[in-house]
Amino acid sequence: MYQDLCSACHKSDGSGVPDLIPKLAKAATVNTGDPTTVLRVILQRQGAQSVATDKEPTGPAMPAFGWQLNDAQVAAVATYVRNHWGKAPPVSEDVVNKERAQLDARTN
Repeated sequence: MYQDLCSACHKSDGSGVPDLIPKLAKAATVNTGDPTTVLRVILQRQGAQSVATDKEPTGPAMPAFGWQLNDAQVAAVATYVRNHWGKAPPVSEDVVNKERAQLDARTN
């Protein structure tokens, strides 16, 4: 799944694109014990977008995949990223299900 959905931007080696797409290798959000941020980036309806600056007036954006992937698939991608470029524990399908429910319940 990583190769199909993520590698075009984050590259197969997780290096990203300098000043455009974040690298996954050694990223704090990938290496933390708490998978919440990684899951939110994958699941959120609007995906994730960088802040626009004078130098880059259109901040790069990552699409959301929550609509496309089930909980087991999100857990697999998150676990792959966290284990391949970090030493964070695996993410369970139950954790993804809880995070998805919390995001769906939000009104903002």
